[in-house]
Amino acid sequence: MRVKRLKHCKKIVNFYKTTFGFRQPFQVLVDLTFCQFALTYKINIKEQVSSYIEGDSLLCTTNCILEEGKSLGPQLYGAVLVCKQFKLRKCNHKKPVSAQACILSIIGEDNPHHFFVSTQDKELCDQLKKIPGVPLLYIHYNSLVLEKPSKGTLDRGDQIDSVKTMTSSVEKERLQQLKKLQNVEEEKEPRPKRRKVKGVNPLAMKKKKKKAKDSIPIKDANSIKKRRKKKRKIAAHVLQELKKMKNSSTDIDVVQ
Repeated sequence: MRVKRLKHCKKIVNFYKTTFGFRQPFQVLVDLTFCQFALTYKINIKEQVSSYIEGDSLLCTTNCILEEGKSLGPQLYGAVLVCKQFKLRKCNHKKPVSAQACILSIIGEDNPHHFFVSTQDKELCDQLKKIPGVPLLYIHYNSLVLEKPSKGTLDRGDQIDSVKTMTSSVEKERLQQLKKLQNVEEEKEPRPKRRKVKGVNPLAMKKKKKKAKDSIPIKDANSIKKRRKKKRKIAAHVLQELKKMKNSSTDIDVVQ
């Protein structure tokens, strides 16, 4: 499961590197909610973030985040101590503001400084998902998770990729100059010929002929050969018996 989670993270980090220009050391902006969860699950933020992202990372926080932790009382004292170990990032707020407002002001409209944001604040995550190009880190049980890119981030990535593949006007002019120097003529693609509208096929307009009934030829009576009956031969002893029977019958008639 750990190997699958690392592959998932590496794929997302490569997406941000190739599309939005993230570079090492990766800047990770950490708030108090993330530090509090790390203390609860005994996670060493410095070690595990670098190993999970697979690159050098620079953890940082702001003065507004630290001041908010101090104002919330002793229950966040440990989280504040952990947060103080990270580098302070200038937020240009004369008076301290909430951690959400401070982080959103640093990220801006398109995250120009390429920050990773580590937070457990769900409301803040929902607002950051609307900004393209902001990777979100959070703790799930006792492990780090890098959030999948939001729909807005993916759409902005498609726009950036399409711009990269398009040739600029300066490049087009340079290509035309090189073609003239090399006497390269552009081959014009032949226009497809328009097909002429043909009339109706005359054969298709013909009515179907009715099939004539097959006439049966009548044969002449003379042409029909009569079959001859074969005469059966009677044995000689049978003829003699028949003659005897005939003679005997004639004799009986005479006597009567």
